[in-house]
Amino acid sequence: MEFINLKTNDKLMKQVASIYINSWRVNYVGILPDWYLDKMNLNSCVKRFNSYVTEKNQGIIIAVEGDKALGFSAYMPCDKIENSLLLEMLHIEPFYQNKGIGKALINETWNKAMELGFSKMSISFMKKNKRAGEIYKHLGAKYLYDYYEEFDGAEVLSELLVWKDILLDKCIFFI
Repeated sequence: MEFINLKTNDKLMKQVASIYINSWRVNYVGILPDWYLDKMNLNSCVKRFNSYVTEKNQGIIIAVEGDKALGFSAYMPCDKIENSLLLEMLHIEPFYQNKGIGKALINETWNKAMELGFSKMSISFMKKNKRAGEIYKHLGAKYLYDYYEEFDGAEVLSELLVWKDILLDKCIFFI
């Protein structure tokens, strides 16, 4: 497995968008309204991801095996915490979950934060996605506060966490 930075019009862009849509449709059932999940589509996601690869201090890191995307992280500066890079998205293909890929992507994003001159990394998650919160806290993220996010009129309670340092063990993957 290797990590690559997604570029505009990259052939992996549609795979990343597909992982994103599938992940939301599995992980956010009962958290977001069905109508919101049903309206997600490949073209709008590709358009959104293109902005990550063209804006300063934003990007997408993909875990790949050969020409297949296994998962990805997307990052941007955090507007809520000074000198923090926000790990805005972390999604892994269901078949590849629980194999250390998410942990490795968090570590890669932390390395990118340090490379870009940030001293902290933050992450936000929907509180009803308890599994995500448990994983991030297990990896050392600390609670900051709760807040409401809006998704086309659907309000969801979210939680903001921050890492001031990350000490993750090196992962060995058997894929």
